[in-house]
Amino acid sequence: ENQKALQEITGCDLIVQDDMDLIGVAGFDPVRRELARRILERCLKEKRPMDVASIRRHGENIKRELLGQIKRDGDSLAKELKLDGLHPEIRQMMGSLRYRYSFTQNQHFHCGEVGWLAGLLASELGTVEIRKARRSGMLHDLGKAMDHELEGGHAVIGANFIEKRNEAADIVHA
Repeated sequence: ENQKALQEITGCDLIVQDDMDLIGVAGFDPVRRELARRILERCLKEKRPMDVASIRRHGENIKRELLGQIKRDGDSLAKELKLDGLHPEIRQMMGSLRYRYSFTQNQHFHCGEVGWLAGLLASELGTVEIRKARRSGMLHDLGKAMDHELEGGHAVIGANFIEKRNEAADIVHA
């Protein structure tokens, strides 16, 4: 019952191997996997036996904590790159990239690095606005936060997402 409740709360599958003292979490959404990992960790640290009600209670608390952390991560990256006026949903997606990896590279930090590098290149060129270059660089992989739930490549998914949130056409194109 506890395993089913955890799977229902997180949308992830749990793979339990008693003979190896191993619990695996499987799912396409990296934020949901992180939620499952945190709930499992909290439940395993409990001194008393777990029941479905306590798992649900832990799940709600941890979900609230995780969403708060995602918001802070997105806001922090936008602030670090001095990007004003980013739509809250864009910042939220940027924060969720903290739990997405591509070829072992964390996508949240990758987008921040590309934002800085694009700004440096713009300053060298002198013909491109530094803030626009940083914005384009940071947003270039935003679609990877959603590519597990939408059809298409991450570049198109990200461009459509930021376009619907009123990003400038040149930023969307970049």
